[in-house]
Amino acid sequence: MRRCARLSPSLIVLLILLLITPAVRAAIPSPPWGGHPWQGQPEDEEARYVNEAYGFSFTYPTTWTLREAPNFVQLRQGGLTLTIGYRNPDEVIDLLGVLPEGSRLTVLAVPFLADEVRRQVIVAEGRVKAVLYNVPGSAEIPAGGDEENPPLLYLGVRLDDVSVDVAAIDIPGEVQVEVDVIVASFAVSRTLEDILYQGWERYFNPTYGFSLRYPAESWVLREDDNSIRLRYEAFTLSIGFRRPDETIDLLGVLPAGVRDNRGLVPFLWDEEQTVTRQVILDQGHVRVVVYVLDGETELPAVVPRGRGEFETVLVLAIRLDDTRIGDPGLEIPAAVMAEV
Repeated sequence: MRRCARLSPSLIVLLILLLITPAVRAAIPSPPWGGHPWQGQPEDEEARYVNEAYGFSFTYPTTWTLREAPNFVQLRQGGLTLTIGYRNPDEVIDLLGVLPEGSRLTVLAVPFLADEVRRQVIVAEGRVKAVLYNVPGSAEIPAGGDEENPPLLYLGVRLDDVSVDVAAIDIPGEVQVEVDVIVASFAVSRTLEDILYQGWERYFNPTYGFSLRYPAESWVLREDDNSIRLRYEAFTLSIGFRRPDETIDLLGVLPAGVRDNRGLVPFLWDEEQTVTRQVILDQGHVRVVVYVLDGETELPAVVPRGRGEFETVLVLAIRLDDTRIGDPGLEIPAAVMAEV
């Protein structure tokens, strides 16, 4: 009697996957990236969801019903449910929840922003139980970053069918293609500045053409012709401004004391252009902070004019004072200086 070679359990699993994979792939057509699967429908049957707080948006066909919850958007079509979770980099939120059991197979790559994400299906008994979108090494999708900057947002995207019992679930291929195009329509509008200054208000001066952000919950702003003042408890941040052809004292008289440089600060939202934070010490305590460039307390705002030429369009002067007088032991806290 002929003896058959025994197959190891791992090889058996591999053979099963090889048998399943062609069937699964055959049931899932590749999306036509040149147009939406719902192309040809009236425009009012396509909608754009915009999340201003987290700075992202996507397009979806209105055959899906949208509803929102904190950190989640859900699209439903019958029992088919597309759940999109989102969080800031510093938030700890489970965006995907518990996933069904089954073999996880990568089907294809889907365009996402300037890159790609992968569509993965969870298969059990030859049926697609859930669909996930992610990147290698992560269950979530990092969005808005690049090789030099960290992600601005994280997304968790999954497609489920809750209309039937678990054993009968088999998500159709054409639905997966429709969700592919929803994922491919994502756009991120937020910037690193939006994250760093989330919740801050923006002051804009249309006459002199500059703006800044400040935490309005703690700092109160007052405006004059050539200066603004931000007040927080006993601390006053004064920002003077003028055109290059104007003659205005922007800084006032600075107190006597020892000056000490305390690091560089990006200026005009440019990491390559910095100014020096300089403190004025009174008996070893920080009583005034000024920002200087090449030893000068007036800071030129320079813009390029082409052919390697630049033009100064605005001059700024910035100082932070401690208005508490009579107690030499008090000083401006490091936290206040960091916020300024």
